[in-house]
Amino acid sequence: NAVTTPGLARVMRDAKIVEYERRVRGSVDYNNSSINLRHEEDIFVYKNNQTGDLLLVNTMSVPKYNSLCGCFTALHPGKPPTIEGYTATYYIHDHPFPLTGPSVGIVGDPHPAVKDLAYVNTYNLGGILISHDTDYYFGHAIVP
Repeated sequence: NAVTTPGLARVMRDAKIVEYERRVRGSVDYNNSSINLRHEEDIFVYKNNQTGDLLLVNTMSVPKYNSLCGCFTALHPGKPPTIEGYTATYYIHDHPFPLTGPSVGIVGDPHPAVKDLAYVNTYNLGGILISHDTDYYFGHAIVP
């Protein structure tokens, strides 16, 4: 996959990724003070096998209610769909739950979860997590 996977630096500079991250960080879900109105969202990043252009594809994950935090967290979407002429290369999602806050009442973990790492490694994807404190990059398919 190292031959077909675009480098992480290129992915994070791509205008579509920059816009996606800006939208996620500025969204009501990400910044709402009510924890139960927040939910994770996720996308796949595909690379055009001929041009190298990147394509963002909605995973169609349905947020699942998590009774531990009283909030909605994204389900991992299963195997990335096959798109002719493209290769799935990255999985991006967010953890929109702040570490602390007056109306939160819980502490969220900004780091990739064990299931996040297992997911990207199962499908040979690089993982990118948009979190409150920074972005995290993980998985054995990450290419610098």
